[in-house]
Amino acid sequence: MPKNKPENKNIEQIKQANLTWVNIKKPGKQEMAEAARKYNLLDVDIKDCLPPLQRPKLVERPDYLFMVLLFPVYVRATGKMESAEVDFFISKNRLITVHENKLTPLKELAEECQVDPGGICNNAASLLVEILSRLLKYCYPMIIHIGQDIDAVEKKVFEVHDSKNTFEILRIKINIVEFRDSTDLHEGVIRKLIKKAPLFLETKRLNAYLDSLVEHATEIRDQLASYAVTISAVDDTHRSLINLRANQIMKNLQIFAVIVFPLTLLAAVFGMNTLGAMPFINHAYGFWLILGIMLAGTFAMVMFFKSRKWF
Repeated sequence: MPKNKPENKNIEQIKQANLTWVNIKKPGKQEMAEAARKYNLLDVDIKDCLPPLQRPKLVERPDYLFMVLLFPVYVRATGKMESAEVDFFISKNRLITVHENKLTPLKELAEECQVDPGGICNNAASLLVEILSRLLKYCYPMIIHIGQDIDAVEKKVFEVHDSKNTFEILRIKINIVEFRDSTDLHEGVIRKLIKKAPLFLETKRLNAYLDSLVEHATEIRDQLASYAVTISAVDDTHRSLINLRANQIMKNLQIFAVIVFPLTLLAAVFGMNTLGAMPFINHAYGFWLILGIMLAGTFAMVMFFKSRKWF
């Protein structure tokens, strides 16, 4: 498969007899204006290829199908998920992909198509199915990683004194939300693609593969929904344990305050300068008698609280 040398380094064009794949990486206004002029693309679709991210959708145009999909990207440095947009311009003998070059499957597939001219990239329909299949399968390792994170935090959930658990639970919840925001609409968009694709592509031999894409999208959606329920339950348990511990601490402090207050009052009373009126003031063992009264009172209050099972 010959590869034309592009005028712009961000526009990669791979050609063969029945297909031209235009792979636009890190698109800016210049790249998209060039693509619009060269391939007769509508301005409204060109704008959707530029930031901010668009919602997943499929739109039929006179000369092509325009499809927007979002896929999650795991950022190892932060442990968080981000969404990466891929835009498709689909026509009979041409497929245009627009993306930020963050998705490994697209990079690898472009390299394979350059090396093997008679392989995957022999027509637009098979290339499109291959791209979507790889991008959907790319989600599975991240789903497994989320499951492992949930299992790990479940084992630590009773360590309520560890504040790291709270941040870890929040991180997982945010990742699931970001993942679902990216992929929840995939099933509907792909089903619409199955209906619209025959208008522009030869899909008779690819129907089974297209149906499998729907299955992948459904499985991803269902698994994320299950994880969302699980992490919410873990979060509720963790919050309940934190509240229980906080209540226990407050109860202990209140018991301590109740015990100390009478002792403080007694010490204040015996500290008044009322000579001749204060008992034990002139007694040889007055200090020890007062201390004994305080200790006896403390012991009595502790036994009373214990009998009521307040601690």
